[in-house]
Amino acid sequence: MINWPYWVLFIVFWYITVFLHDIGHSLMSRILFNDKNPISIGKGKPLFTTKRFIINSSFWYFGDGPVHVFKCVGMRYQRILHASGGFFMNIILAGLLYLLALFISHNYLTYYFSPWWWPVIPMAIFTNALGVFFSIVPFPYKSETGMPNDGRYIMQLIFKTDKY
Repeated sequence: MINWPYWVLFIVFWYITVFLHDIGHSLMSRILFNDKNPISIGKGKPLFTTKRFIINSSFWYFGDGPVHVFKCVGMRYQRILHASGGFFMNIILAGLLYLLALFISHNYLTYYFSPWWWPVIPMAIFTNALGVFFSIVPFPYKSETGMPNDGRYIMQLIFKTDKY
C-alpha cells in the first residue's frame, strides 16, 4: 500500500532542497565574485520576483537548475568552489538536521509528547542527502541546456577539460 503523505512530504522537501541548493550556488557567487544580481532559480518566464529573488517557471519540475553556475568567469578554483556551493549547502543542512534529530530524540520531552512532526526531519535529511548524491556524482548526461551536473563540471575543471 502506498503511503501518500510520505510521497507528498518527499516532493515538498525535494523542491525545498533544490531551492536551497541553488541558494548555495548563489551565495558562493556572491562570496567569490561579489555578484550582486538577484538569486535566480530555474529558467523561463519569471513566476515570482522580488529585489533579491527570482523564481522562474521551469523550477516546478525536476530538471535543470540555474545556468549561471557554468557561465561564471574566474580562476579554476573559484569555478570549482562556485559549482560546489550547492551540495555544500545540502551537506550542511543534512548535518544540522541530523544534529537536531539527535537532540530531539534525547530530549526528555519526547517521552511525554508524541511528536506528530517527527517524519519531517528524516525526510528532510533524506532529500538533502539525495540532492548531494545527484549533484556530486559525475553522471554522463547533458541537460536541456547542454550543461553537465555539478560533479561532472567539477571533474572537468579538475582534469582541465573546460568543454562540456
